[in-house]
Amino acid sequence: MRTRVRPIRPLLTAVTATALSAALLATGLPAHAATDVTGAPAPVAVSGMPAPAPTAASADSAPADAAPAAAPVTEPTASPTTAPAPPSAPAPAAAEPAREAAALPGPVLLTPAEGDAQVEGTTTFSGTGVAGATIRISVFAAGLRGGGSDAADFLNYSAAVGADGRWSTTETLPVGYWAYKADQELGEELTASEGNVAFTITPASPRITTPTPDARVEGRLRLAGTGAAGSRTVLTIAGGDEPTTVTTPVRADGTWSTEVRVAAGSYAVTAVASHPLPYERDARSIESAPTAPVAVTVTRAADAVRPVLLSPREGDSQVEGETTFSGTGEPDTDLWVYVFPEGDRDYPSDAGESLVFSTRVGADGRWSTTERLPIGIWFMKAEQAAGAAEARPTFTVAPAAPVITSPTADAQVSGRVHLTGTGTAGSRVLVTVAGSGSPRQLTADVRADGRWSIDAGLPSGRYSVTAVGSHLLPLERSERYIRSAASPAVAFSVTGGTAVAVSHRTGLPMTGADPVPLIALTGSLLAAGLALLIVPAVRRRRNALAR
Repeated sequence: MRTRVRPIRPLLTAVTATALSAALLATGLPAHAATDVTGAPAPVAVSGMPAPAPTAASADSAPADAAPAAAPVTEPTASPTTAPAPPSAPAPAAAEPAREAAALPGPVLLTPAEGDAQVEGTTTFSGTGVAGATIRISVFAAGLRGGGSDAADFLNYSAAVGADGRWSTTETLPVGYWAYKADQELGEELTASEGNVAFTITPASPRITTPTPDARVEGRLRLAGTGAAGSRTVLTIAGGDEPTTVTTPVRADGTWSTEVRVAAGSYAVTAVASHPLPYERDARSIESAPTAPVAVTVTRAADAVRPVLLSPREGDSQVEGETTFSGTGEPDTDLWVYVFPEGDRDYPSDAGESLVFSTRVGADGRWSTTERLPIGIWFMKAEQAAGAAEARPTFTVAPAAPVITSPTADAQVSGRVHLTGTGTAGSRVLVTVAGSGSPRQLTADVRADGRWSIDAGLPSGRYSVTAVGSHLLPLERSERYIRSAASPAVAFSVTGGTAVAVSHRTGLPMTGADPVPLIALTGSLLAAGLALLIVPAVRRRRNALAR
């Protein structure tokens, strides 16, 4: 029997389709894009199910010269290498790499620009940013520039970025040297400007109202005008040998004035405003542009004004502490106060200036200075370039009275009395105990800690005690002391005291020791001495008579 062998073209077609599907899957295309060699879609296995059999349409689409269908015959089994298993479901296509969101650009600062300077008034901050964002502006003193991220913030403003990407805000700033930076907020994002920008707000120039241009003045030159309250006006009077500079404060009402004594001649007066800058780390000031010069002619110079002393006056006395010297003098000029010990008054050759203070006479011709002087008896003088004051008053800076701390008022003391208190360290305290008999005087030195103490034996009775401070004046030419006022009296009582009279003690030195034992010892020594002198003399006389 002759066996007809079935053509192997369909088997090759299936193998080819399977290989094509695998290649498409490797490139990311769906497997069903594969077709068999006949042009029909290749059967594809889905979710592990066997691929469907070819449809009639796929059979009809075979080439016309294909062999007709034959009766079923036994077909050899294909080897695994020639018939791979159908592919599983197609893998999902690989996702494209995600694009990173663009970072929010920082704001750009346009005005003020680095180094800009403008006269006090309003300042416009402007720049660019992201539409819809909020700009936070921080303005700080230029002296704090570079001092940290938040240590410098002083003034804060805000502005909104418009649809065109621009922002601006107009503010009024104090005069000074400033720097600013900006932060931009948009939702949760925050960006900052690059660095910071420094600029200056200068004060407006003052106005000179007196003298008027080309004025002619006789005597003292009076200058007046207006400026910013709290600032200072610095005046320059050019003419003659050297320019004269005068500084005067601007009052709360915005006016200023001063007087200057200059020689006869022609002058040009200019003024600048000087403002302190309290926001800077170090003391600084800023000046305005100078005013236009005002020409003036002084036809006759004013007479010099000698200083006058108003306080202290002759014979004044005050307790140690601060002393205020005051008087009048040539306006807007320096003045020196000399204070020296009263004992040097008769020695003008060396002047004895142990203490020297300086001050400046105001535009109104008045001056004062408060100083701390040591305890003593002083006299003073005052001098200016125009001359010295005629008066040389003497005054006293007295020590403060000592304080008695024990016994307390109306205390009951048994036996010896313990007297204590406070005073000026290095001084001596003179204590007076008044009661039965004559007053008793005792002394004690004040220790370095400002305390003093004395023990005294007193008879029973009622007493009162007072204390006076005594100070040596080391700056005097000879040894000299000054005493304080007496402390308030403290009353107390003694019980069980010593029954010794005290009336005979007042003439002894004030040492704080009890003199009674010394008196008894002295009497005994005198009696013994007399006995040694008298007994031999009596014996010699008796021997002479016996002969």
